[in-house]
Amino acid sequence: MSSESISPQSFYEMRGYGYKHFERVELNSLDNTILLYEEFPDFSIDDSELENFAMVIEISPEFCNAKISSVGEGVYKCHETIYLNPFNTLFYFNRKTELVSTRAKSKPSVEAKFANLYKGCLKVVASSVKRRKYKAHIDVQDSFDRAALEQDVRINKLKGFVYSYIIAANRSCSDNVALLKMHCKQLINTLSAATTSPNGYIQSEAIDKLYADVRRDIEKIEGIQSKVDSIMKAKSDEYQVPNLIDILRKEGLYDSWNIKIKNTYGLKTKVTLEKFVASIGADRLQALDGYEQYLDSIVSFYNSQRPALPVNLVPQICSERIIALAEGDKQFVVSLLNMYLNESIEKDKFLAGRYNYARMGGTMFRDALGDKWENSEERRYVNALLKNINEYTAFDINSSTNLTLKSFAAFFQKGDIEVRKLEDYLTSSGIGDFRMAFSLWGVVFGFADMPKTYTTHLFDSADQEYIEAIYKFIYKSLFGKDLEGSICPYVEPKDDEPKSTLGRFIEGVVDIATRPFIGKNEDAKNYPEALACVFESEEFGLLSSAAKQHYKNACIECWQGQIDAQFIVRVQGIKPFAKTKGKWEKCVKILKQQLPSKPRTKKKTPDCNNGLFNFDLQPSDTIAPSPIRSLIVDTDIEVLKRIIVEKCRVYDSEIIKNFVYVYDKHQQSERSNNDTIRHFRNLCFPKNPANPGSIEDTPANRRAVDAIVEWLQNNFRN
Repeated sequence: MSSESISPQSFYEMRGYGYKHFERVELNSLDNTILLYEEFPDFSIDDSELENFAMVIEISPEFCNAKISSVGEGVYKCHETIYLNPFNTLFYFNRKTELVSTRAKSKPSVEAKFANLYKGCLKVVASSVKRRKYKAHIDVQDSFDRAALEQDVRINKLKGFVYSYIIAANRSCSDNVALLKMHCKQLINTLSAATTSPNGYIQSEAIDKLYADVRRDIEKIEGIQSKVDSIMKAKSDEYQVPNLIDILRKEGLYDSWNIKIKNTYGLKTKVTLEKFVASIGADRLQALDGYEQYLDSIVSFYNSQRPALPVNLVPQICSERIIALAEGDKQFVVSLLNMYLNESIEKDKFLAGRYNYARMGGTMFRDALGDKWENSEERRYVNALLKNINEYTAFDINSSTNLTLKSFAAFFQKGDIEVRKLEDYLTSSGIGDFRMAFSLWGVVFGFADMPKTYTTHLFDSADQEYIEAIYKFIYKSLFGKDLEGSICPYVEPKDDEPKSTLGRFIEGVVDIATRPFIGKNEDAKNYPEALACVFESEEFGLLSSAAKQHYKNACIECWQGQIDAQFIVRVQGIKPFAKTKGKWEKCVKILKQQLPSKPRTKKKTPDCNNGLFNFDLQPSDTIAPSPIRSLIVDTDIEVLKRIIVEKCRVYDSEIIKNFVYVYDKHQQSERSNNDTIRHFRNLCFPKNPANPGSIEDTPANRRAVDAIVEWLQNNFRN
């Protein structure tokens, strides 16, 4: 579900993208060959150490886009990558519990971005299906196909390009909205720095200027500023003073006249910008979180009307090349992208040598300008960029007005496996069109390494018709074949075994136990029954429709089959919908009430050998109150550090350093346990990644921080 394909075992180590490991089974144990079976193979996995299950994938040879040949007795071989699609691919499990467990484990995986798209393709094989025992060892020439490997790499990069372009087009915004995003982010960062200062002083000229910038951005978006400019121009003509505006600026009267014109002509914005205010004694950091959500809601308001990219504007691919961008004459960009496509750049080589790859692009800019290059703005800009990458000199990304140049620079400065860093940099630079920069990212890093957070807005969209149209278009561009029908639909789980049908082993689908949702919401979607306690609650019913949908989607994303401490931690990490933080916290309390009562562990005794308590905790256990005091900051820091390492299995020095820093800070202020935990999480993963203490937002780091948070929440009540 990361690459939407299956390759011969040897490809995984050599292809330079995605997962490198391939777990072989008895009926598919060759290095360079995939074996396929005509009838349902009877096999099992004998492994008591790991939780994994036998799975059979049914494909259509017509749509696997690989050469398959018979080796006799209903067995076939393939030396190429087999490509899957959700229109005619099925995954079979022996039992409902195995399917449920597998799907639940795929949900938190940041790489398994297509798991939800294929949910209707998961089946439980019926007992009526005839199974056949195949020989485990078949005499097959196990030859390696280098050309097939190279083609697979190219397909991955082409998919990366086209999906990145679509996602970028749907996430992009106008230049004015981009400036609004940039100034809102700068305002929050400045307020945060002022709020955490020793004297708590939050008024400054810099803050006042940023408020003025945000108001000006809003007025530009709504067209108010252009109306004011027209009126001023008319006044200048009326008074026959061509330089009237310059005079007003010089005399310091421009701003007051600007305001007077707006009042006179009734030019008001749809949104009134409120300043940040924290009441006396309030938690200013918490109040600032709420203010950030308020600013986000303003940005969303002005960026919500952008339509999704139509299918006819998706870039054209033919013969495994990019041939055209639909938004106009962009032949240079097409040539640039194809050059990097042909290089088949591995992500590790790019990250280690981005300067050399940037020089290749710079050469293309030079060749495109020809004789005009020597004294051109483009030459100065590219040379400054290359010097910045190689020598870390100062570089102003906005020293050019050319979007292609700026996007090129942004990618080679900030292009990383974590695409969020690139988007944040574009936004902070006031660049609202992400298409060029994201396209470069897709060509270099490819489809398989796209995180789920990057693709979720496209593939989890409620517009199923749009998803199918986009998918079919891309599939035909890559493989030259038309997909028919619809994506395998999700079917409500059934306790009885479904009957088999011609061409398919079974017809039903089994998933996490759900029931039709009824109550305060009018939509008839199905949700896990365990979550009904929230979705049917009075507190949840007070939310707006948009807020309800936001929290439903987020909860389902966090769901792994049960309400436990880990689920609560994930839910607490959901970003609140604008102006609903308090209401949602009440809903989370309802979820916490569903936690099963936890048994006390046996009394712990001090370990005389090393000074540690003899904790032997499972992830959901609590500890007896005797060794641990009521507050985190009352417990010896060395004990806590050792527990983090030994029980939470966290070894990262930066994460431990952040915990010690929070511990020291809260010892001084004697904050509650919840405040300490929240401060620790926010220090590791702040809204602004540039803040001190910020660590790289990777799945591994998230798991490490969540493990510490869970242990603290289980053992220190607020």
